[in-house]
Amino acid sequence: MAITLGKVRFNYPALTSPTGYQDSAPKYGIQIIVDKNAPAPNYVRLDNGDIIPKKAAPRNAKVTPVTQVEVLESAVMDAIQYAEDSKSIDKELAKMLRENWSNADDLAAATIRKVKGGAKTTIKDSEQVAELAEKDGYQNTLSFSARRMPDAKKPNDNAPQVGQVIGGKVTPVSKEEAESIVTSGDYGFATFNPYVSTKFGTALAFWLDVVIKTADGEPLTAAPTLNSTASDLEDYLEMEADDILGDVTEDDDNDSVF
Repeated sequence: MAITLGKVRFNYPALTSPTGYQDSAPKYGIQIIVDKNAPAPNYVRLDNGDIIPKKAAPRNAKVTPVTQVEVLESAVMDAIQYAEDSKSIDKELAKMLRENWSNADDLAAATIRKVKGGAKTTIKDSEQVAELAEKDGYQNTLSFSARRMPDAKKPNDNAPQVGQVIGGKVTPVSKEEAESIVTSGDYGFATFNPYVSTKFGTALAFWLDVVIKTADGEPLTAAPTLNSTASDLEDYLEMEADDILGDVTEDDDNDSVF
């Protein structure tokens, strides 16, 4: 199920041209940084615990507010449940994914005996990753990469939709302009679809649909050093993990925001 989170922060945009690292397949994508305490005003929790879009809640339903991380977790749990129900993963692995979904290192360590190399994801919890706990813009956050594959027959097609808010309205941004509009540190909304891939190993990943910029932000990508290059490229293993995902089908139920 696709979800929309915002206001979030962006880093490492690859919205105009798909990019890869070393031998990884080029992809469109962006890193999404979610404040753990930030509210999700477009979602609510029903009495039965379900988190749904606010506009879908019954008129007289009793609802409570939720945070963006709670919305993210709910969508991830749905993705894991779908993978288990479809027999893509077994009950034991599903349990491991549910318990360790929010940090890549924890997930890999928990599943190393179950999955060769451990299950992969790009999610990092700033409280669990030392370099993020001290990095501007990342304190008290979950950060992860949402990506999408180019069309195999037309490599420059299948880019995510990009927009920016101008005068209170969302204005479409062309693919050619996207990376000059959405830059490191900017704020906005993102629509993406969590899923579990088992094509080559197991990975929890995020299929990117829409990026909307709402405000400029201070750049988060500093001048490169040896240490920052090693961490800020989101780790070769994370890129390698995305390579095992293969092609996925875009959620046909998603309506364009434009």
